[in-house]
Amino acid sequence: MVKKFICSENNGKYYIDWGENTLVDALAYHRHRTPDHEVYKFLGDGENETDSTTFSQLQDFSFRLGAWLKRVLRSGSRVILLYDSSLDYIRGIMGCMTAGMVPVSGVYPRSYNVLERFAHVQKDSQAVAVIGPKVILSEFQKHFTGKMLGAGFLWIPTDVIPATYTLVTPDRKKDDIALIQYTSGSTSNPKGVVLTHRNLSHNIALQVTAFSFTRADLCGVNWLPLTHDMGLIGGALIILAVGAQCVLLPPEKVLEKPVRWLSAISKYQASISGGPNFIYDACISRISAEEAAGLSLSRWQLASNGAEYISRSTMDKFAQHFAAAGFKKTAFSSCYGLAEATLMATAGERGQGITFGSFSRSNLSLGVVAPPQNTLDERLIASCGRVAEAGSVAITRPESGEILPPGQVGEICLHSQSVSPGYVSQFPAGVINTGKGDRGHYLQTGDRGFLFEDQLYVVGRFDNRIEISQQVFDVEDIISALGLADPDVTLSNTIVFDQIVHGGDQELFVIVENTADDNDALRARADALAQIIFRTWRINLCTVAFVRKGNLMKTSSGKIRMRLSQEMFLEKKFTILFEKKFDKASFRTVSILKEETASHH
Repeated sequence: MVKKFICSENNGKYYIDWGENTLVDALAYHRHRTPDHEVYKFLGDGENETDSTTFSQLQDFSFRLGAWLKRVLRSGSRVILLYDSSLDYIRGIMGCMTAGMVPVSGVYPRSYNVLERFAHVQKDSQAVAVIGPKVILSEFQKHFTGKMLGAGFLWIPTDVIPATYTLVTPDRKKDDIALIQYTSGSTSNPKGVVLTHRNLSHNIALQVTAFSFTRADLCGVNWLPLTHDMGLIGGALIILAVGAQCVLLPPEKVLEKPVRWLSAISKYQASISGGPNFIYDACISRISAEEAAGLSLSRWQLASNGAEYISRSTMDKFAQHFAAAGFKKTAFSSCYGLAEATLMATAGERGQGITFGSFSRSNLSLGVVAPPQNTLDERLIASCGRVAEAGSVAITRPESGEILPPGQVGEICLHSQSVSPGYVSQFPAGVINTGKGDRGHYLQTGDRGFLFEDQLYVVGRFDNRIEISQQVFDVEDIISALGLADPDVTLSNTIVFDQIVHGGDQELFVIVENTADDNDALRARADALAQIIFRTWRINLCTVAFVRKGNLMKTSSGKIRMRLSQEMFLEKKFTILFEKKFDKASFRTVSILKEETASHH
């Protein structure tokens, strides 16, 4: 007997009744409704199909894996998923949920420092087992001998499991833990976010409503790592929930050759796909006009852009570069969210493109929203769309929790059924009470932003801002402004930070990855960037350095690991092609051309 699963088809829209159902229920419903529908395809080499599954096959495997896990683990046990970003990841997570286990997501076997991350996740989550293919488990197991992970820790390969099973599925309650999702660790140590079945179903319902998914949205393409909340929930699980089809690509294959992403969208005539701003930059610079003309992107109706700062220049260039392929600029859609809110909190209106607001850079640094005073003072910020639920977003004063009115910059705080109960290690850390009216508890996001004309604008992160001469500077703003003058400076290849230098002065550092090592060209670029810095911001000292491409450390989804990259640069672990120090007072400069230094590769 299939549990009641409300699936509205009014105006062709689907949604989960989040108050009554779970993803396991959704799988059962779709197996009953369309058992032979191919819900997932996997392009193992980034171009050719190497794996696929129907609803019927996926549920059968989930039952078999669930029964296998129940033989050796207690209900509610936490189990780390250790797979490549493939269809097996979905099989593993659904097998765990079906058996009443708690899958722990966030370890990508191919990422930098993965052994250190694995050890941290295991200890932090108190996982008692790990599942994955035997070849990956064997490689990891070599590094964790004896009782390093605790007595009785189990390594469970899922390549071969019994063909028959006896499984009594547990009664899942909506507030039971469904998943522990670890953050990427791009700005801080990875944190294990506890997500309940209610959180997952509710957020998927919000996405379906906000993005106006219809019956025409039969296919989506996802290349983002399934270890990441945007790839797992926004790319893969939402497709399972609505009963459509998802084409999965390994992230490393897309980062290696971005045309593979757009080729998949073209081949399968997908209407939904997206990623952070940097992937659109990569497509512009690494896909030729001839390759672009051979694509068919007219059915791509929802090109989401999220997880990092959105550049209007990138959006304009992408739309122009792929216009011949049928791509429409109105397909772009912005969104805001984070793992602690399951995924999405706000989203732009489908088919309307991304709106950019023009604001005063100097006033924003003081916490006030105002029009720009002149061209140098103008800062363009992408709207992250309207609030998905009334009352779910508040801008607060960090020191007191006081809710600020529209037009003032503060900390973005969220209140929603999608908000996690807390982190696995500090339950329920991260939840505060603003003490205002009946709005209850708000999650502090650590992001700075404001509400303006019913739209949310994100200014930057509190832990990523720079304060010099009593002015606050946002790293994203500095990089974006420099990129307007030097197109090779982007959010995906540049870091900015400050340091106290000899004499007690603060110095700004701009570090850019580069492929060429022409000394004269790099000197000219450094001079131009320094001029923009001194002209735009009240900064007296800065260093511009170009390092070998590939030096900056990144997460599995391609985001720069800011703190680690900064540390490695200061420890001289990068190959520095050119470095130049600038003093605004005298504008005398000292150039440093360095020979090849030890690279981290």
